[in-house]
Amino acid sequence: MSYDGIVTHAMVREWNQAFVGGRIQKIHQPTQALLRLDIFNERKTETLILSTAGNSPYGMISNTKPENPQTPPQFCMILRKHLQNGKITTIKQQGLDRIFQFNIQSYNELGEAVEFSLIVELTGKYSNIVLVDETGKIVGAQKRMSKDFFASRLIYPGLPYEPMVTEKKNLLDCTIAIDETEVGTKLQKWLLAEYEGFGPLFCREICLIAGIDANKPRSSLTEEERQQLEKTLKDFQVKLQQGEFTPTIAIENGKDKAFHAYTLNHLGLPTESMPTMNETVARFVGNQEQEGPARALESQLLQVLKTRIDRAESKRGKMMEEYHDSLDREHNRLYGDLLSAHGHAIHRGQKEAVVQNYFEEDAPDITIPLDEKKDARQNAAHYYKVYQKKKNRESILEERIPETDREIAFLKQALHDTKMAKTPAEFREVQSLLVQEGYLKQQGKKKKESLSKPMRFTSSDGFLIFVGKNHAQNDELTMRFANRDDLFFHAKDVPGSHVILRTDGREVPEQTIQETAILAALYSSEGEEEYVLVDYTEKKNVKKAKKAAPGMVYYEDYKTIQVNLKDAQPLKGE
Repeated sequence: MSYDGIVTHAMVREWNQAFVGGRIQKIHQPTQALLRLDIFNERKTETLILSTAGNSPYGMISNTKPENPQTPPQFCMILRKHLQNGKITTIKQQGLDRIFQFNIQSYNELGEAVEFSLIVELTGKYSNIVLVDETGKIVGAQKRMSKDFFASRLIYPGLPYEPMVTEKKNLLDCTIAIDETEVGTKLQKWLLAEYEGFGPLFCREICLIAGIDANKPRSSLTEEERQQLEKTLKDFQVKLQQGEFTPTIAIENGKDKAFHAYTLNHLGLPTESMPTMNETVARFVGNQEQEGPARALESQLLQVLKTRIDRAESKRGKMMEEYHDSLDREHNRLYGDLLSAHGHAIHRGQKEAVVQNYFEEDAPDITIPLDEKKDARQNAAHYYKVYQKKKNRESILEERIPETDREIAFLKQALHDTKMAKTPAEFREVQSLLVQEGYLKQQGKKKKESLSKPMRFTSSDGFLIFVGKNHAQNDELTMRFANRDDLFFHAKDVPGSHVILRTDGREVPEQTIQETAILAALYSSEGEEEYVLVDYTEKKNVKKAKKAAPGMVYYEDYKTIQVNLKDAQPLKGE
């Protein structure tokens, strides 16, 4: 998340207008890393959410109110004791870092006015919220930190609160002068290390505005480039000092990709301007939280599938070794026959026997290894047993290898489906299939959901084309939706989407065939290759084996064409 010191500065400015003079009505701690303050000011109540979770901490005014646990955590009880009904007097940021504090006037049990500071440190994995009294001692902390956890500071009740110390420059009040240097650090990394509160995105944006490659070594800047970088930083310094911000969200494929207090042109993405910094963060965080469960499910599916594919391919490799070994068995039967024929001349204790091979012309001599503890009859029986074992194993493997091939094909198709999925419903459809096939356990009661919709396109000749995004859509498209005379397309011998070209009994022009084949190639596991082979046939030639998983089909009487994805101009979905 791009919640850096610049964004924090913009947020604190807005919070000063919204909260200073207000009273803290309610305090909740929905999770260990989430704090909720309901603040009443100017005849309305706003909900402030402070999250110290993971590496993406944030603070924002929210319209949603997370559910609370039945028993409040200890830190929540400490805050209620000291801050409930307290008045917010000031909100200050520490330098230009992601650290800010709410100064709150409250009252003790004797009715005497006391001052507290609620200090919020949104510093990555060390993020914390600390309550400090007017003497500077720690009253309570969301996370208690020992030297084993964070060697430079102790966060524990009763100890003095020690602010984080940095040697970085604060752009708000520093003198900007970039001198020559012999340090070869890349420019964007130098900016990150030199200035307090700068995030990676903001550093790259400064480089773009200055017209300098962000990866250029700091030591190789020309005099003109140094002057241009100084000017860019000074311009931002003035904007920060005057509180001039342009909150924006960068959008990629219809989804929020990043946000900042200033436009991020270096991403090369469409941007949307937002009214306030808080609305920017609230929208971005809200969308991320909605996608969170889907992303978690995606991660689980990918891990399960990759593990299962590796296991199945390893199993197939071992079976193929055993299969080839099983084919090499005729010499075992030969040894048994020859030992039976020459048994009178072979005695216990021999390590090998040299006998004539009557089964070859001129009966050449052949050497047969023996178990010296066995006689000729017992050695012959051993070779017959090995022969029969290999023969039986060949028969078993001839069934199991194709079964494993089908399993690998199914798992790779499911992996492709997972990578194609975009919505929570589509991820759940893949999950449902894996539960159905025994690769995952059902968690809780299964909910009935309507099937997600396949993609739809129209060819340049006016034919409708439908592309399935997962096994469920593929099965529905091919086995129930498509008519007998519709055309079925699929990338050859690789996981991919079922693509149905609706013919309505018309003759299909070659241009439409090519456009449909391009879609089948794009939405396959070879979608990033330059050339892809695509099979197509009438739907009536597509069959499904008995007990086959949804979407797993075979086809006959088909044609194959090659498409060039490098020069292709794919149709746009509707």
